Amino acid sequence: MAKKICIVTPDIIGPIKNGGIGTACYWLARFLAQSGFEVTVLYTGPLPSPMFPEVQAKYAADHIDFLSLSEFENPKYKYHGIEYHGEISERIYAFLKKQSFDVIHFQDWQGNGFSSIQAKKMGLAFEKTALVVGVHSPSLWQHEGMKIWPGSPMSDYKLDYMEKYAIENADSVWAPSEAMFCWLEAHAIVPQGEKKLIRYLSHLEERPEQVRDYTAKDPSHLVFFGRLETRKGLELFTNAINQILHSKKEHGISRITFLGKVGTVQNDANAVYYLNQMAGTWKAGGIEWKVVDTMDAFQAIRYIKKTGAIAVLPSLSDNYPYTVLECIENQIPCLASSVGGIPEMLSPEVIFDPTVDSLCAALYNRDARTRQMRSPYSNEQAKADWLAYSNSLEAKRPVVETAPGEPRVSVCVSYHNYGVYLPQLLASLERNDYPNFEVIVVDDGSTDPFSIQVFDEQQKKFSPRGWKFVRHANQGPGATRNAAASLASGEHLIFMDADNVAMEKMISTFVKSLIQSGADALTCIARVFKGDDVPNQDTPVVYLYRPLGPILEIGMIENVFGDTNAIVRKTVFDELGGFGTDKSTNCEDWEFLALVALRGHTIDVLPEQLFFYRYHEKGFSKRTNAVENQKRVVNAFLKHADKIDLKQMLHRVLVPFYFSQKASVEDKVS
Repeated sequence: MAKKICIVTPDIIGPIKNGGIGTACYWLARFLAQSGFEVTVLYTGPLPSPMFPEVQAKYAADHIDFLSLSEFENPKYKYHGIEYHGEISERIYAFLKKQSFDVIHFQDWQGNGFSSIQAKKMGLAFEKTALVVGVHSPSLWQHEGMKIWPGSPMSDYKLDYMEKYAIENADSVWAPSEAMFCWLEAHAIVPQGEKKLIRYLSHLEERPEQVRDYTAKDPSHLVFFGRLETRKGLELFTNAINQILHSKKEHGISRITFLGKVGTVQNDANAVYYLNQMAGTWKAGGIEWKVVDTMDAFQAIRYIKKTGAIAVLPSLSDNYPYTVLECIENQIPCLASSVGGIPEMLSPEVIFDPTVDSLCAALYNRDARTRQMRSPYSNEQAKADWLAYSNSLEAKRPVVETAPGEPRVSVCVSYHNYGVYLPQLLASLERNDYPNFEVIVVDDGSTDPFSIQVFDEQQKKFSPRGWKFVRHANQGPGATRNAAASLASGEHLIFMDADNVAMEKMISTFVKSLIQSGADALTCIARVFKGDDVPNQDTPVVYLYRPLGPILEIGMIENVFGDTNAIVRKTVFDELGGFGTDKSTNCEDWEFLALVALRGHTIDVLPEQLFFYRYHEKGFSKRTNAVENQKRVVNAFLKHADKIDLKQMLHRVLVPFYFSQKASVEDKVS
């Protein structure tokens, strides 16, 4: 039976005219289908509904099932914690976990695979599916190449975390260049699964071996080939042209075509606006120029071939660019910068350093250089490599630290004047399907007679099960949870507030995922609701709180870790000394979960809803001072500042945040 392969991508030819990731996914999908695999493309970018049938039909002609996330039912709930790209990854996971693919290919950019890969790490799904990530152009890599501050620092840093997590935890990771693997290593992104260097595909048809001729028919015509933006070297190219004109030396350049999508240059200026500033100088120097931004990849190649021009690709950063690959395979003479994987693609004669002087030297001697152009790339070898790789991909089963068994779990409940809710919580725990657990309820000095009565009634009801009920004087939630934990007999602790309600598989799922992941602590998704009634799946949802994980560089600004409702290994809890006990402030759960990570333990998020979180308009966090609440978290970070990557925090969060706020104010004033 043929393998069922799904390619999940936010970019592909059809919905998108051109783009490296989209081109790579297009050729891969077609090649796999041609090779006898059952191929599905799940496109996750924007696609107007009227376009969908046409795109779907085109892929169907190549025996590819094309699906678009935009055609799925819109999500029912709002999310807190994750943002747009995180929500997309959640929707993708919700779809994929119901399917039966043998292999799922994710792309690094936009973190589509984050939730699915996190779920597999927890043992929740994809036991028989190989999850693969292709590394093309991580968002951090793009920002470095564009030489810009991130526009939304917090959101961008979350996306960086998602992309890094997916790369590090996938079953297999591939990249088309050695240079990209070197970039990952330099940025401390370490794939735990298989690593594979495998070149992009560029066409499917057989082409006879022949001596390739890269002689330019019209070397006076230059084509800047690629997106019109800083990363692709637009300013470098224009500065070189200006220097050539200023030198008054013979250059033989009569025409320049800028062929690619219009992007932005430094200071976020529109590329065409930027180019127009050169118009007078270039015209006086005898150079005509124009921008062509409406062509797809195939039309662009035909245009360059027809004009006989020399393509120039002066990128400041690149992986294994399709623009270069298309020049190689279509015998288009080109000059390209010596960045990223380009030296792996071209002979030295047509490569220049990404400086104005080096590019000028290449342009003066462009005809002689491009006549010597050669390449080690072989599309036939790429096809053979992709076929072997696709046949070899198998689901990697997580290595379990010990036999799962049924380790003892202690559910620790802090209780204070919540008589209306405690019976709901205990009833929900009673319904849980895990056989080996105890419940410890500590009353933190309740003063409400009804709540005191309910506590006594519940003690009488559940004591025969071995559940423990203890009272002490009011000390606050942190000390109360610590008191419950001190009475625990379990290997693992689950903390719950008395007004929340457990779902039926909460304990068993927590335990399984803790063991499968090897983590020291796990949080999960909270299903937030309002009201006093017992919640169920039909209860209206206010929002879903979906934490991301231990992103320390933003973890003192936003709680990215999770809620009190978490599972923790008791040995780790004891080592940390439990929750902070200041009863006058809130955020003790945020503080504790941050300390798990800051003290060198592993904490992660289980991407499933396991409990109902009751939202109160006047909860404890709203009755305490927000500044003092935040200070206790900040102080925890300050005590462990050596665990924070200060360089990343400054470069990726604090300084960009300042400039983004400044720009926002200036926009409002203007």
